[in-house]
Amino acid sequence: MHRLIPFFLAVLLLLSLSMHRALSDAVSSLSETAKISRALGTDVSGGTVAASSDSHGGFHGDGLTFVELTFPDDSFGSRVQNRWRSLPLSGNLQAFVYGVSGTGPYITQDGVRCFPLVENGYYYFEDRQAEDTDPHSDLHLFRRYSYNVTIAIYDADAKALYYCKFDT
Repeated sequence: MHRLIPFFLAVLLLLSLSMHRALSDAVSSLSETAKISRALGTDVSGGTVAASSDSHGGFHGDGLTFVELTFPDDSFGSRVQNRWRSLPLSGNLQAFVYGVSGTGPYITQDGVRCFPLVENGYYYFEDRQAEDTDPHSDLHLFRRYSYNVTIAIYDADAKALYYCKFDT
């Protein structure tokens, strides 16, 4: 009987470590959607994180956060259709996100653009370094040497949200 106690303790320890890992993954995912909801001013908690990367860090906090959320239905699209702009992107954002005529794309990871081509949906843009009065205007986007922007594109066909926080 006494020989089984270390075995049961080891099993108990492994189970508790597994539960801790599962809970911390769930909390991390929840906090990620909470941050995106706060940044966009729109609840994204119904989405599931399909992909996520974040290179922010260092002294200045420069980097790129890119998250793909998928939704089971189009309820998210219904919530943003009257608050966000309909695609296509403006000319400046088209160059910034996808690249046009030798300009851009600026939002890349390892030289590959982050955003997939989306034809049907809505987008959100915030210039967190806005020099004019409207932080949702991209008019002066290319008139400086650094960027602090938030861009989100919702693909109504795929029911997917692509969120990006880009700081240089």
